[in-house]
Amino acid sequence: MRSKNFGSLFVTTREQTVFDCLKHPEWADGIEETIRSLSMLPYLDAIQTATLVLSDSASMAARVGWLFQMQKDN
Repeated sequence: MRSKNFGSLFVTTREQTVFDCLKHPEWADGIEETIRSLSMLPYLDAIQTATLVLSDSASMAARVGWLFQMQKDN
């Protein structure tokens, strides 16, 4: 049996992914792609998302709030 080392693989939660993509939209191919992709998530843990947001900035809280408002309106 052969095995190969393919390096490290990093996995994040949905909530961390939302946070990272809104903080760095360039990682997700721009803000439009970020919004379109994040709108397809079926659910998020609001408490876990709030914990991430509160550890950052008011600007980040506004971005996440805006995304949630967009989801609610659709």
